[in-house]
Amino acid sequence: MNFLFLNKIIDSIKGGGCSINPAVLVKQAIVQDTIIVTVLGIIGRSAGLIIPFVISACFGITKETDSFFFVLSILVFFSGVFAWAIEAVIVPFVVRLKDVDSKEIGEFAGNLLLILWFFSAIVILVLILLIKPALLTSKGASEYSVNFIQRLLMEFSPVILLVVTSAVISGIFNSHKLFWVPAISLTLSIIIMIVVTFLLKGRMGIHALVLGYNIGESCRLVVLLFFFRRHKIGKLVFSFQKLSIVGNFLKTSCYMIIGMCVAGLPPVINRIIASHFEQGSVSVIEYAEKMFYIPAGLLGSGFLTVILSYWSKHYVDSGAGKLWKDVLFIIKLMTIVLVAGGVILFLLRYRLTSIFIGWGKIPKEQLVQVGEIFGIYQLGLLPNVLNLILSRAHLALKNTAILMNAAIIGVVVLLLTNAIITSNIGLPGIALGVASSQTSILLYLFLTFKRTILVENKTSQQN
Repeated sequence: MNFLFLNKIIDSIKGGGCSINPAVLVKQAIVQDTIIVTVLGIIGRSAGLIIPFVISACFGITKETDSFFFVLSILVFFSGVFAWAIEAVIVPFVVRLKDVDSKEIGEFAGNLLLILWFFSAIVILVLILLIKPALLTSKGASEYSVNFIQRLLMEFSPVILLVVTSAVISGIFNSHKLFWVPAISLTLSIIIMIVVTFLLKGRMGIHALVLGYNIGESCRLVVLLFFFRRHKIGKLVFSFQKLSIVGNFLKTSCYMIIGMCVAGLPPVINRIIASHFEQGSVSVIEYAEKMFYIPAGLLGSGFLTVILSYWSKHYVDSGAGKLWKDVLFIIKLMTIVLVAGGVILFLLRYRLTSIFIGWGKIPKEQLVQVGEIFGIYQLGLLPNVLNLILSRAHLALKNTAILMNAAIIGVVVLLLTNAIITSNIGLPGIALGVASSQTSILLYLFLTFKRTILVENKTSQQN
């Protein structure tokens, strides 16, 4: 599969007289996969992205929502970062394993899950034991809030194990190009979570959200296992007999996994910083940040899910030169769209804030504050989305060490920006820190990608 259909579009725009048959475009595998995954992904992501706004409608901005969002940032670290990294890096590995012996896929998955469960259980236990003494040393932390956070963390513990398991199985589905199965299962889990929250919020309060997450993720895993068996992908074998295969996977993938974990630290850092301001600050940052990440979330749920598989194959078939042209075209196209979109979002920042969370229990002055911070976040819209695209390009080149370095650079810049700015201007400094961090990552990823392409082209010419 290649990007000839994109070249045809360019030729047509330039007046090359190239006629485009829509039927031919639809037949392109990448177009079909992108459309299917994007539609399903938008449904799932849309449901997931409205969770903070459901919380705003049900609970508003309180010290309980601050505590919940703090714990949720830890869950997102596992589900949206660590688990996503596992789901992404497992794809090329399973593809190669499938070509050698498809029966080993179940054994590989079972061995990997045992290791990940053990690691996750240790991390959960350490967090539960250390989070209380660590937070009590923080300035302004009340004993009630700290105890509430520890309790929520214990209630969320099963969810962490569930999302890690679902990530491994979803990665296997993606390697078989069954993209719709993970998308449908994710949508189902989020819908169940929202329904449980609305049904039990009167009796359980914010704990209904945690119960909803547990039930939703359990149902998601059941759906994945059902289709795993139905499509006869393999039989999960839980043993330590294939540790050599898992060891090769972890050795190959460690850079990206570490890099993605480091990249997942900024939301946690931002909430720790926000917790030092007045009550409700963590919730304000949560609402503004979630609104900001909607465009990138929808893009990542569709096009970027598909593109890695095709770029990897395209790089092997056509070389680095063609990959550079494909990536550069998408960057130019997205830059035009995102600059225009960012300006529109900034101009409509207050109206959008009222639409998304104005119908909840949030006071007007805090709605205005969310709108202001959301507007500042738009400075990071372009670099944030381009970073997602360049990350896939580096994955196609297997430059996982570069992704780890980029994540470290982003965290360092974020910490420095917050130390210099946030202490002086307050919560808007957190949004400026995110924009600065994303911009520094963009510069590093683009320059290293260009350098890698030049080296590969020079090497291929010499050979």
